[in-house]
Amino acid sequence: IAMIAYSSNLSSVVSTILGRLKSLQLQDGPTVDKMVRTAAFDVIPKIKKRIHVDGLNSDEQQIGTYSNSYIKYRQKNKRGGSSKVIFSLTRQMENDFGIVSGKGNSYGLGFKNELNANKAKWLQEGSKPSRVKEHTRVIGKKKERREIKVKAHERKGTKGFGVVYELTKKEKEGINYSMEFFIKNLLEGNQ
Repeated sequence: IAMIAYSSNLSSVVSTILGRLKSLQLQDGPTVDKMVRTAAFDVIPKIKKRIHVDGLNSDEQQIGTYSNSYIKYRQKNKRGGSSKVIFSLTRQMENDFGIVSGKGNSYGLGFKNELNANKAKWLQEGSKPSRVKEHTRVIGKKKERREIKVKAHERKGTKGFGVVYELTKKEKEGINYSMEFFIKNLLEGNQ
């Protein structure tokens, strides 16, 4: 009679997989850090294209349309003649939009420069009317600099374009897919 012998490395495999899964429990650990950064790097180009090329808001609808006078201004700055709002004139905002660090190993998407963050807020929410006090302003270049008095006046408020920098449903799904793909690769030992 022949005996069939059985041996397995199952306990070693299970132990390895459990170790990899446990690395996902450490919210401030290097594995979670890498997974979140990977997902953020995957979604940033899609968001930039949506906002600054396609001109779509967070509901994937057109952000708005430019006035004829602003289209002429954009043409002077070599930004084309389209009336589609794309939140881009100098490319400063779109170049500054990226991954920002939060508390611990958390990350978010936003602006590194406070001025650009304020511009984005103003473009989305608009501005309230305000009163400008009388003041002196310096104008002109070096040799031609001079001071002019600015009279007190009312500044009109502006209507904002609505929510643009929030993630769309597709972008959220893309982040989830990216994290699931990361976890799959982690369990297979490819991370």
